[in-house]
Amino acid sequence: MSFGFKGFDDAIRIWPHRHRGEGHFAIRLKKDTSGQENVSVDIKSSSSYVSNVAREAVLDFFKDIGLENDACLENLHYERDKVLLYDSSCIKDFNYIYKGLEVGYFKNDRFFPSQALAMWTDLRVKKKIEISSEDINASKYLKGESLYLEGDNGWTLVTIDGYPVGWGKLQDGLLKNYYLKEWRLM
Repeated sequence: MSFGFKGFDDAIRIWPHRHRGEGHFAIRLKKDTSGQENVSVDIKSSSSYVSNVAREAVLDFFKDIGLENDACLENLHYERDKVLLYDSSCIKDFNYIYKGLEVGYFKNDRFFPSQALAMWTDLRVKKKIEISSEDINASKYLKGESLYLEGDNGWTLVTIDGYPVGWGKLQDGLLKNYYLKEWRLM
């Protein structure tokens, strides 16, 4: 069955009422590499130059939240105003669309931690604010509102019922909300 496309003669459909599962389409593809030369990309040359000040800003952030001794810090890479975490020895022979975990980004020469980092931290962060899902502050945070809370100034991981949900920056009792705009409740 070709489904109307060239090269799909060996494809089959997996129907949910005939097979266990929820209905899937699986296919094995083989890349035709004839006539193509293998292009190797040097990771160090593809990374953009970042000043020592920017590097120190990232390391200060990790120190501030209590992860300054984490083994992953040696795998930080700086590319196009973003800070990524990946092991460069694992990806040097691959073509990729997106590599690693986005740790954060620079905007106006300031470092902002990413939502992906908040979800990845697995609560090893020492600076965090724990909110109960029954607390009114939980819904306020998820709506993108600022919160009045006690704590040390600086970046803080916000958790709801023990689950990391995002970052906030605490300054003199006011937590500025950095929850992703696309994820906010209406």
